[in-house]
Amino acid sequence: MGDSDALLADGLTADRVNLLCGDVNDEFRAHVKIRYLHEAVPATVQLLDGGRATIMFDDPQRAVTPGQAVVIYDGDTVLGGAWIDSPIHNENAMAAREQTVLASG
Repeated sequence: MGDSDALLADGLTADRVNLLCGDVNDEFRAHVKIRYLHEAVPATVQLLDGGRATIMFDDPQRAVTPGQAVVIYDGDTVLGGAWIDSPIHNENAMAAREQTVLASG
């Protein structure tokens, strides 16, 4: 696996979740931005106890960085935000990407 593949994350855990609207389920679909210039990408947001959340991207994202903000959108409407705690690396997804790289190489 190349160095750039190691930067891919399937999701993230977040804390200090602050939702601006109260009418969302504990799990919902949204678009999220993990950096200011990052294009919002589709993801599943699961709210957890203690102001925490798990966000799983539809497609792996590069350089999910602890301490940075994640902003949650519904179209152009900001639903809320949180602080990135840690990236989630799904070992099965990483192995599949590695096999794809090896097969194409």
